[in-house]
Amino acid sequence: MHEEGYSMSSIWANNRAVRETLGVHKGTVPVWVRCNHGTPYTTDIRSSVEYHRSLAKRGYRSLIYSGDHDMTVPFIGTQAWIRSLRFAVVDQWRPWYATGQVAGFTTLYANNLTFATVKDGSLCEGEGESDASWSLFAWMCLVHLPTLPFALSF
Repeated sequence: MHEEGYSMSSIWANNRAVRETLGVHKGTVPVWVRCNHGTPYTTDIRSSVEYHRSLAKRGYRSLIYSGDHDMTVPFIGTQAWIRSLRFAVVDQWRPWYATGQVAGFTTLYANNLTFATVKDGSLCEGEGESDASWSLFAWMCLVHLPTLPFALSF
């Protein structure tokens, strides 16, 4: 993705209407910053499994995605992490499409959790310019966001 695309994500994520739709409470996050490397982390969270179980029990929908070419966070590791949640499979591993082509694969789990791979994708999904990357972004914005609550992980 070109640099101007990154600035567009900041404009979108800091928009008042978007923040209200996402449920960002006023004053909790002053401004959204993509890849904020200046955050002074003071704690290390060893596992987010219980966090995700808790969100699922509260009714939050989750879309967890991985690029199929990501060597930093391979999708098979993400699948193993999802299996550790022990949610039943509702819709088996199947392809999803963009512009008539296979754009990746998806599995739907109980508790409103969807896992998707993105063809030719990597860790920061806006970095690719493939139809699959943009289709996943559109899917998140047009399909999932209007039906909040929703949580996103990668």
